[in-house]
Amino acid sequence: MPENVVVLPIPTEAKEVAFHFKKEKIRNQANEVIGEGKKLPSIKVAVERPSAEGVLEIVKAGGKELDLLLDAAADIVIDRVRALINEVRAKLPDGQEIKPEMIDLSQASWSIIANIPKAVRKGLGISDEDWEDFAADYRAIMPGVTQKDADRIEKHIKLFKSKYAQCRNDKKALAVLAEMLDVWAANTGSMDDNQTVYEYLKGRAASLMQEEEKVLAEAL
Repeated sequence: MPENVVVLPIPTEAKEVAFHFKKEKIRNQANEVIGEGKKLPSIKVAVERPSAEGVLEIVKAGGKELDLLLDAAADIVIDRVRALINEVRAKLPDGQEIKPEMIDLSQASWSIIANIPKAVRKGLGISDEDWEDFAADYRAIMPGVTQKDADRIEKHIKLFKSKYAQCRNDKKALAVLAEMLDVWAANTGSMDDNQTVYEYLKGRAASLMQEEEKVLAEAL
């Protein structure tokens, strides 16, 4: 802890969180992966977070604690705007410039974000490495399980990694991909490593199918 820091007595509540560890990757001097090492067992930790009363105390006290809370809130909104930008980008021809007026910032309001399924929100922080690990496992399992050829499996992976940008209005395609995710989940031995990606993709597919229904209903 830094010296001379006054710890604010903030009311908290415990939330049990599971932490999973991926297999250690063995790399050569060129930083290329040449094998896999040990996989550490998962652990559960009771994480203390500010309660609703604690949040009020932080706002009342101000200072660095409030700065941290506001920064965390800003990061959530920024991640949402980044997702909206990526959705616009996926619809544009390669190389076309994205302009601020193309972004519907009304979809980045706090209330809108709060009503997005938690699994979908968490997916905004999935790293490229996490996506690649999921893709590698899906690629290894699904041809044998589904009897689909490698090219079709690669189409699945491309749509997953694009977060369904290319099929977001195709309800049948979304349903097929959601079903394929369940098939993968039932056959993988690496769910702990890929839980966040799986939950995000399932939640995102469900959200898009509901979104389409809403759009159609509003047009009637």
